[in-house]
Amino acid sequence: MNEIVKYHKDFENKLVLKNFTASELNFLMAICTKVRDKKENEVIFSFNELKNISNWTNKNDKDFIHSLEMTNKKLIELTFRFENEKEIIMFVLFPTFHIDKDEKTLKVAVNTKFAYLLNNLSNNFNWYQLKDFTSLKSKYSKLLYKELMLFKDTGYRIFKIEDFRKKLDIPEKYRMTNIKQKVLTPIEEDFKHIFSKFEIVKIKNGRDIAQIRFNFTYSNIKPVEVVEDIEKVVNENIGPAGELEQYFKTTFPGVNYTTRHKEVLEKLLQNNSLEYVKQYLKDQWEYSQNDNNVLNKPAYFSSLILGEKSVLKDYLPADYEEKKAEERNRNSKGINTLFSLKDLAEKDVTDYEVRKNITPEQIEQQVLLKVDVTEEEYNKIKQDWINKQMEETSNNDLRVLESIFNASQSKKYNVIVPKIDKNIEQENNKNIELNKIAELEKQLQEMKNKLKEVEDKKKIKIYTVEDIDPKLLVSKSGKKLTGNARQVKIEKILSELNKRGIK
Repeated sequence: MNEIVKYHKDFENKLVLKNFTASELNFLMAICTKVRDKKENEVIFSFNELKNISNWTNKNDKDFIHSLEMTNKKLIELTFRFENEKEIIMFVLFPTFHIDKDEKTLKVAVNTKFAYLLNNLSNNFNWYQLKDFTSLKSKYSKLLYKELMLFKDTGYRIFKIEDFRKKLDIPEKYRMTNIKQKVLTPIEEDFKHIFSKFEIVKIKNGRDIAQIRFNFTYSNIKPVEVVEDIEKVVNENIGPAGELEQYFKTTFPGVNYTTRHKEVLEKLLQNNSLEYVKQYLKDQWEYSQNDNNVLNKPAYFSSLILGEKSVLKDYLPADYEEKKAEERNRNSKGINTLFSLKDLAEKDVTDYEVRKNITPEQIEQQVLLKVDVTEEEYNKIKQDWINKQMEETSNNDLRVLESIFNASQSKKYNVIVPKIDKNIEQENNKNIELNKIAELEKQLQEMKNKLKEVEDKKKIKIYTVEDIDPKLLVSKSGKKLTGNARQVKIEKILSELNKRGIK
């Protein structure tokens, strides 16, 4: 069993898995696995199925049911909250947990309005292997594993110590000595079989530890576990299309097998042997894994297959003709005009191809056939192509799609600078000059306004003692002020008058 869990970044960013035990976290991730590709808003598990994918080993059903019940209780307590300028929304993701003790099933209802948090499998989702997750013994290992998978392409993750405590639900009473003993040491032990390299670096600010950095090397390309000979597992009546689908799902981890994949592969099978198509898929997978410039390798592989812009090699199995004849006999219906892979290898030319029989003259011929387009037209062609790929495939990684376009499509176009009509150029120059004149006039007017302000200030009257009403120079009892008291009063009145600028 090698299930892959994918979940929306909103699910990770909005949700803090507080007070969950290790087994309860396994149940939660197992549920996510079951509903990830389902269009239904309700899923049913048998107890045996749930035990298997959540790595539950205790044979006591009472303990199992109790653990399910506690998981349900904590899930109900997890309330999502979204807020914008117009509204506040609060909800639970799993409103119903139905445990049937007699039938030994669990029925889970997903919130229909927000099911996209688990169901919409685009590149906006993160993914990790459920088997790795459930094999971890410590709940702290599981929570950290989820965090590290968000940064699996960078190979490191830095936490402020406060964020680290919150993300891993570490008790407030734990001091660093407790964290080292009860959190970090179990994590190091758990991660030995997950990461080929794992390192904990404590970053200090003075004497205190301010941050923790985790360096790790992770590869999602792991050997597929073979329980028994695949030929014995696959029903003889499943047919080549079904066998190819099963091969695809079990051989290429992290790639979502969609209806579009099914259509493309079935068309290829109509004119190619099963073994030939398998080798074709394997070559594309190896190529995508070896390209260090690609971050999301499963998505890139998917685009290669769906876009039919693959790296085509000059391989031809010894039994190709025999296999091809055998496949055509088994699939005599629905033959269409789709090129075989051999024809495609002779026909298609892309930057990624490595073929010995391409001559310099052929390459020059391709260059001469370029279409002249303006930069604006080229950008529109590029965007339309990317939009089409997003609609037809599960790949929404803009950077990957741009890389594929640049490699496979850009050579078809020659971006030119359009010639400018002389009259239009003169008109443009005239408009530029008029704009300059208008700007100078604006600056001149601003200078005039500033000069006027200066002149107005010069006209402001400066008040003296003669301007003060004698009635103001008396005490509260009405007596005429004299000496120092009179002088202080005069200075105060003059100060106020000159500030206002009025008499």
